[in-house]
Amino acid sequence: MRAYFFGNMYLSSIQQGIQAAHAVHEMFIRYPVRSTSGRGDYLWDWAKDHKTMILLNDGYAETIQDLVNFFNSPDNPYPWSDFHEEEASLNGALTTVGIVLPEKIYLTAAALRNERYPKSREEYRSTRDMIWEDGEMVVGVENQLGFDLTKQTVFEFNKWEAQLMDRLNGFGMAS
Repeated sequence: MRAYFFGNMYLSSIQQGIQAAHAVHEMFIRYPVRSTSGRGDYLWDWAKDHKTMILLNDGYAETIQDLVNFFNSPDNPYPWSDFHEEEASLNGALTTVGIVLPEKIYLTAAALRNERYPKSREEYRSTRDMIWEDGEMVVGVENQLGFDLTKQTVFEFNKWEAQLMDRLNGFGMAS
């Protein structure tokens, strides 16, 4: 698991890291215990066993707000939070949004980014490794994604997760 944070491009590297830490605190306020929804479980498992944080440059406040709206979908199964600075310091500016993701999301996104799979939906339909079935993307994954597998494993993604992977591939590292 990894936590991804999308920060405002006008912040320095250290400021983006601090804002990501604030977003982590907000996540623990939002998901204070393990829950039946699974979001709390992802968050607490990440904090206990993984701890990796990836900071990405999201651009302007408008694009960060767009991610907030996207993450706020009922189709999102993962814990997330946004962080606004105080009114007194930055006039309540939205500075970052973060989400905790399982390996299947970020490793498949990396495979898509590295063009191991075709990128258009039409090409997905014609590829045996990644196809759309009843509105869900199904991916056949072998060892190239970093899993220690002796045979092919199939991951299923809903449309929201497929859109998330596309979005992940559109951001650069914070600098």
